[in-house]
Amino acid sequence: MWTRYSGCKGSKMEKQEKISRCLTPSPRNACDLLVIGGNTVRTDRPTLDARLVGGRAPDVLIYSRSKDFDPSTALFGVGGREVFIEPTLERLERYRFVLIEGGAGMFAACAADFDLAFIAPQNGGGTMSLHANARFNLLHVGRSDVDAVLWMQRL
Repeated sequence: MWTRYSGCKGSKMEKQEKISRCLTPSPRNACDLLVIGGNTVRTDRPTLDARLVGGRAPDVLIYSRSKDFDPSTALFGVGGREVFIEPTLERLERYRFVLIEGGAGMFAACAADFDLAFIAPQNGGGTMSLHANARFNLLHVGRSDVDAVLWMQRL
């Protein structure tokens, strides 16, 4: 099963509201592999673990053509997991529960079975529209502080 989590609020995790910050690590604790784009790693320098919920860190696939990353980026220092840097998504087939985090670029790059999207009423400088030719069944529409939260299943 592939599930995508799409944070559309801005580039830094610190910008998200308290509830969104707590919801983000929970799926990370449950997944076997976390997929993230290379530009996010270079820009945000994330840890990508589940420390806020006392959970474990999943393996990470950095989806990128370039392997040029700063080795002092926090995600490379988390123990108990593997980090892969690859230009394809073939590795997804080797894992049972995959979580894909990203915005419009990642959304366009890979199709997931389920999508969890946090949509902020203000945009942190990126694009708000996913420009995707996809159809979804809305499973849940809710609110997390100021963000809209959508659970969607791809049709």
